[in-house]
Amino acid sequence: GLNEAEDREQVQFGDDRLLDLLRQTRFASARQVVETMADAVNQHRDGAEPNDDLTMMCICMSPQYNTMRKDIILKNQVGELERVERFVEEIGEELKLDMELQMNLNLVLEEMVSNIIFYAYPEGTEAAIELTAESDGRELALRLSDQGREFDPTHKDIPDMEANPAQRDLGGMGIFIVKNIMDHVDYQRLGDKNLLTMKKVIAN
Repeated sequence: GLNEAEDREQVQFGDDRLLDLLRQTRFASARQVVETMADAVNQHRDGAEPNDDLTMMCICMSPQYNTMRKDIILKNQVGELERVERFVEEIGEELKLDMELQMNLNLVLEEMVSNIIFYAYPEGTEAAIELTAESDGRELALRLSDQGREFDPTHKDIPDMEANPAQRDLGGMGIFIVKNIMDHVDYQRLGDKNLLTMKKVIAN
């Protein structure tokens, strides 16, 4: 009802007026935002009867965690795995991750980037792999994107871990490792791109 509040001439308060007020005013608290907006609406009405109810909620969020976003473009070449390792080290330093977690994250990315390098493109094809790491300090999201052939690694059958290793079917071990390390693994085919998202809780 705030942006639709009308004055005596039935002119609405409007979105532009609301946004201008928010942009141009420095607020000391969430309560002050609500009170300032209520006063502005009353001034706009200039004595006109309310034509609608007025409901507002303002939440003040205090950042308690380090936020981070890093991107890297890799070539589909085995030598790029060294850059992946350095990428994980940079993430670990910035987010203050313990060494065991860094090693596990490196293992995860090594498995999934290797899959793309060896299987996403015909032999001899040069292509790019986009790797993004994003964190709000509580959860770390790793995203891999490529334009190779469509392949959903999450649908790979999990190997029978009880079977004799010599008799176990080949394949599936990589995604088994990834799913055991990460808290969430999701695949999407977006247009001509594969997008694999892997998330890990890094702080309680």
